[in-house]
Amino acid sequence: MEIDKEKQARAVAKAKQSLLQAEIKREEARLNQNVALFLQEKFEVLLNDEFVEKLAEQITRKYRGDQRKTAIDLLERLEKSICSESQAIRERSLIVVMILSEHIYANNIRELSAIIARLAANWLYFEPEFIAGFEPVCHQLQRIAVEMLSTQQWYEVEQLIVTLNKISNKSLLKNNLIYGVVSRVHDRLAEPEVLDIMVNAYLGESSQRKDVVENILLNMGRQGGQFLIQRLTHSNDKEERLALLDLIPRIGGVGIPVLTRYLKENQPWYVTRNIIMIISRLGSDELYNEVRPHLSHPDIRVQQQVVNCIEVLGGDQMEQRLLEALFAISDDLKVHLIDQLVQFRSPEVETSLLELFDRRGEFSGHVSDFLVSKLCSKLAAYPSPRTVNSLLDLAQERRQRYGESDSLFRAATAALRTIEEKTDEIDIEAPFPQQEDGPDRDLFEEELFAQIPADSADPAEMAGSYGDGGLSDIFVETLTDTLTDKRPDSYDQSSDSMFQPHHSQDHHLMVWSGFYELLSTEEANLFFATLNPETFEAGDLIVEQGSGEADLFFVDHGYADLHIGGSTANVNLTPIQAGEIIGGNLFFSQLPWPLTVHAQTELQVRRLARSRRDELQQQVPELLPKLERYCRLNDVVPCLVHRAASGQVEEDAAEVVVRSSSIFRREDGRTIEEDVHGRLAHTLCGGFNLTLPVTHQRNPAAGVGHQISAELIMDDGSLQTRFGIIAGSGYYDSASGNLYIHIKLYHPLQDEHYRCSSIDIM
Repeated sequence: MEIDKEKQARAVAKAKQSLLQAEIKREEARLNQNVALFLQEKFEVLLNDEFVEKLAEQITRKYRGDQRKTAIDLLERLEKSICSESQAIRERSLIVVMILSEHIYANNIRELSAIIARLAANWLYFEPEFIAGFEPVCHQLQRIAVEMLSTQQWYEVEQLIVTLNKISNKSLLKNNLIYGVVSRVHDRLAEPEVLDIMVNAYLGESSQRKDVVENILLNMGRQGGQFLIQRLTHSNDKEERLALLDLIPRIGGVGIPVLTRYLKENQPWYVTRNIIMIISRLGSDELYNEVRPHLSHPDIRVQQQVVNCIEVLGGDQMEQRLLEALFAISDDLKVHLIDQLVQFRSPEVETSLLELFDRRGEFSGHVSDFLVSKLCSKLAAYPSPRTVNSLLDLAQERRQRYGESDSLFRAATAALRTIEEKTDEIDIEAPFPQQEDGPDRDLFEEELFAQIPADSADPAEMAGSYGDGGLSDIFVETLTDTLTDKRPDSYDQSSDSMFQPHHSQDHHLMVWSGFYELLSTEEANLFFATLNPETFEAGDLIVEQGSGEADLFFVDHGYADLHIGGSTANVNLTPIQAGEIIGGNLFFSQLPWPLTVHAQTELQVRRLARSRRDELQQQVPELLPKLERYCRLNDVVPCLVHRAASGQVEEDAAEVVVRSSSIFRREDGRTIEEDVHGRLAHTLCGGFNLTLPVTHQRNPAAGVGHQISAELIMDDGSLQTRFGIIAGSGYYDSASGNLYIHIKLYHPLQDEHYRCSSIDIM
């Protein structure tokens, strides 16, 4: 009996196993049949619970097995079904996506993550209703998207990020439930670690990859915008800040709350300036009230940025804003503002200019004469009795105190002559009333006009050869057309010369921003006020070789030629241009000038007289060491020339391999095809001298202006590749036969103790 029971149990178990296997086969057959129907786009099969539960597993198994094509086909059909017109089909498809997303995230199947991201982007764009499963699926998509951003699957996740942003900023309209869920998911994508990876990639990637990273950053919403602004405010790298300043305004208004908060806080001057620059580029007139308080900022660079903001925003309120700024900003910036205001030709402008003119005794001493001269020239456009009386008062005052050669006497008389010429056809007697007190006004007028030649030059125009009528170069490329469109109808086209950007002081601040950013607000304001603007015409001698001239020149615009005299010297040097210093090292030493400098074109500079050194040292003792270090790092060529002319070479001069691309010639005139072996003669932080044993009259001109890459061995043994330019080349002593090569590095080193193993001339 026991044996029979055992047999019976085994038979029952076998029968159950057979039934189970049969059921599995039937289930598999049903699943295969449903898969086939699904592939035929008969999406009603999704109403089958069993199929919905198994489809995600089927896709994963087929993809990991040897049926990848079938898995991809199923995903393509799922992408269609989830956008079906039937809400029931969409809800069932969403269940599949939810299960599939869990499998993909748990198993880190990157290829399927990309497909799910694309599928989800299309669905979110299409979905009109807050259907069952919407929120859980969105949270799973958030996890997948963050993972994809972290692993740099940027191309694959880009479409999903863009769609989420469109819903969050309501450019793609959805109901409030969808908007709420998507906005929260979108905010949570902006994890600091992810954004840090992306910003670093944006700042360092090649142009093709940079485009997709840029697009994602632009679509990361409010939290992403806040991160970028914080990154900007904490950045110590100029190139990084410029890149972020270009990127942030294109995000749009999502960053406005952060921007306005920073403006209300006590930030370093450069943070405030950069925030104002971003607001300018956003172009929202409503934001000007946030910027306006900074017209009286203690740093002149911030004030200049507020003025630029007014110009950029333009509009009906531009005139009133400029008039307000005229009495709030530093005297150093008023000249540019006057040029801007006269284009409006309104009574309010005349009243304000005359009010400012009457306050001329309060102007800062270093800019007073220039500012008064500019006001005289502009007031000539307003031939009212008050204007004429004000100009006559100035002319009489200056003649009595300084004589008729005084520049402001001539500026006032020239303006009066202009008024007289403009009013020839109307009664000009009225504007010249007699004064009850003082000398006879009519007699004074006759004497005054008799002294003005018919073709008298306007002293203000002479000053205007270095006027301040331009827009900052930061805006020139992108905003010139905008500003032109915003000029009033009464704008005189003949005054376009006012708007040349290289004439403006904000251009100077932009060209020399690398130096000014080293200074405190007090140092920057005082240093800028100490500089004297000058203009040299083409051919003018700036300084002569051997001179004891010790002033320092900051080149704002134009080119200057460098020449080395002497019967045995044959040296070619690249011209000096905007952003370069003339006389940096000599300003801090007693060495004579090693070369002659002529203006090649119109050359606009700001001169720092050596006589002002003691004054600067007393007022801001930390400024001169900063200036000296900046000159040591950047004013390289004169120092290299001085060392080469001395004929002294380092005793342990290292050998340098120069790959010259057949640039140099042998003494017989044949091109040198092979590498040239030379010596490292002198090293500076900003460049170095090489000597090459090659002799031919064409060699000095052959290499000048070529870019180079140099392999440098630092004092600690580390290796660096640096790029630069051949800033000069030549023979200082024809008997020696050594060709000197002056290399200027694009980015100075912090230490002048290094060796150069090789250079490649490009």
